[in-house]
Amino acid sequence: MNQHILANKWFIDTSGQEPLLDLSRDELKNHWLPPQTRHDGSTLSDYTVDNDVTPLIDGENIMPAWHDGVVHLTQNHSNAQLLHSGWAMGNIPVKGGKQVVPLLDALLKQTDEVYVALSDHWFNKGGNRQMTDLIGVDTAATDSRYPDWGSAHVKSTVFQDGSDDRALVGSADLWMPARSQRSHQYDRQHEVSALLYGPAVEDVQRSFIHRYNDSTRDDVKGRLRHWKTQTQQGKNASHQQLVSKKVPKLSANSIQTQTTGTHAVQVLETFGIDHDDESYSWANGSGGEFTAWAARLRALSKATDYIYIEDQYFVPFADPGASVMLVPEYELAMKTGTNGAGYKWAPFTHLREKLEAGVDVFVVTNPTLGGTFANTASHARTEGLIELRDAAQTQGAGRFVVATMEVNGETRSTHSKLLLCDDEYVSLGSANFNRRSMTNDTELQLGIVDGDGQLVTDLRTDIWAEHLDVSASSLGDLSTAKTTFAHRVATARGRLRQLPIPDELPGEPVNQLAGINIWDHYGGPDDRTPEAEE
Repeated sequence: MNQHILANKWFIDTSGQEPLLDLSRDELKNHWLPPQTRHDGSTLSDYTVDNDVTPLIDGENIMPAWHDGVVHLTQNHSNAQLLHSGWAMGNIPVKGGKQVVPLLDALLKQTDEVYVALSDHWFNKGGNRQMTDLIGVDTAATDSRYPDWGSAHVKSTVFQDGSDDRALVGSADLWMPARSQRSHQYDRQHEVSALLYGPAVEDVQRSFIHRYNDSTRDDVKGRLRHWKTQTQQGKNASHQQLVSKKVPKLSANSIQTQTTGTHAVQVLETFGIDHDDESYSWANGSGGEFTAWAARLRALSKATDYIYIEDQYFVPFADPGASVMLVPEYELAMKTGTNGAGYKWAPFTHLREKLEAGVDVFVVTNPTLGGTFANTASHARTEGLIELRDAAQTQGAGRFVVATMEVNGETRSTHSKLLLCDDEYVSLGSANFNRRSMTNDTELQLGIVDGDGQLVTDLRTDIWAEHLDVSASSLGDLSTAKTTFAHRVATARGRLRQLPIPDELPGEPVNQLAGINIWDHYGGPDDRTPEAEE
């Protein structure tokens, strides 16, 4: 099928001329939707065609792709530029024992065009600041420009030298947990990324440069800063400390885009709004960007056969507000819409409605959630799972299968952020299936379709074959593959295990309101519900 035909079906219209969802005028009044337009000043394409996309599964394939990109720049350095974004970064071995910092050192001997932006949030602040010092160039920095309780969550690299330009985008950071083998015999984290060639590379480059060069990057609250170890003066002269300085801006090098691929790619972003302090970045003045959220809603709404999700969290939205502490009681958006229908801005609403319409929904996630206030997110997820299970039990409904990964009796972590629909559409990147990634943290996600109709089918059969311990060739027929998936999960064959869903929702944790406000913070537009527009 033609790339443009598939793109028009599955992609959002970032110009805002076409409706996001197929809703009547009256229905739109009852279902406030996120904006599908880009932030002010964005220069990204609506979408690009003729790209060549190669999905990469697990660190076994992702880390060598990063290594090869850096080595290629080092060997073809006349016009070399590297742009890297990360939530976390460590001096880890990526291929053949070669580590990140020595690889960058070799590149820096050929060019000073190495730009790194790492998240400066509390969990990774110390390690990421140390990495900017280890990299040893003042264009390596940490980024603190995001709403409260947030992070810069993008995982991407652009390798540009004017001859073989490429980009790596996905779920994997350059740190030890992501260095997984596909067998997962000895490691714990499942990842999915993609290597891009073609005009989409320029959109990934533009996304990085716009944020890196943002005019408010030295604002009162949010900053882009290089950190360097210096010896303290005075009484504590024997001690060292990390001190920061401003980072020089960068200029874009021209991307070479000569490819004959069959893949249309839409680059999607999240830039949240800080409702309490509008000085943290340019995103506030421009109203932020929520195209990753809008694209997820559209894809779910278009599915007619199956929806497959891999996600670290898989947590439903609550009714959003500037703070859920202002909501009388915590309720899921999928339960509180007009006439109980659920609001269409909530992804779980679409999942429930698709199940009721006979669409199969398969999910691979983690058995438990970690981090501060994880009990509140776990309670929300359990409530959402009960709603989806009950929807799947209605007459004519699709199958609902939710599974976790296990190898040799030990749990393996699902860290991928993957969505497949109908063997036609794939979304992958850094954005989790929760409110934080849709509205708050800085994210980069790709929507991809294939004019040849092979990319999504091949990716599905590859991943399912590994998860289910069957041959990829046995999964080519979609109807048979879906039955195989459901059966092998139910009978605990392969590496997937059914996630138990309780018959009834346990009592709400006493810290539910405060916890969900922090763990799944809302940084979206002010017009949060249909009632806000009345």
